[in-house]
Amino acid sequence: MTWQQTIDEERFEAREEGRREGRQAGITEGAHDKAVETARRMIARGKATLEEIAEDTSLPLAEIQALQNA
Repeated sequence: MTWQQTIDEERFEAREEGRREGRQAGITEGAHDKAVETARRMIARGKATLEEIAEDTSLPLAEIQALQNA
C-alpha cells in the first residue's frame, strides 16, 4: 500500500466514524425530544405524579419539574 493510499484510507475511516457519531447523537437527541413531548402531555393531563412521569419517560425528576414550571 502506498503512502497516499494509507492517508486516503485513514481519512475515509475518520469520516465514517464521524458520520456514525453524528447519527448516534441525532438518535439520542430525538429520543430525548420524544420523552420531553410525552412528559409535557402527561403533565397537561394531570393524571400522573411527577415521579411517575419521570419513571415512565426515563427523564430526571428535576427536568420534569422544570417542564411543569415552564
